[in-house]
Amino acid sequence: MDKYTIIKYIMMFLQVSIAILVYRKFSQDNNNKNEK
Repeated sequence: MDKYTIIKYIMMFLQVSIAILVYRKFSQDNNNKNEK
């Protein structure tokens, strides 16, 4: 694989990781609001 392909996969992986972190934080905030 060339560098461009590796960089593209890394960017995709980072985007997915960030999306999961944001989604989990958003879900936790919703759960906290529902409990109160």
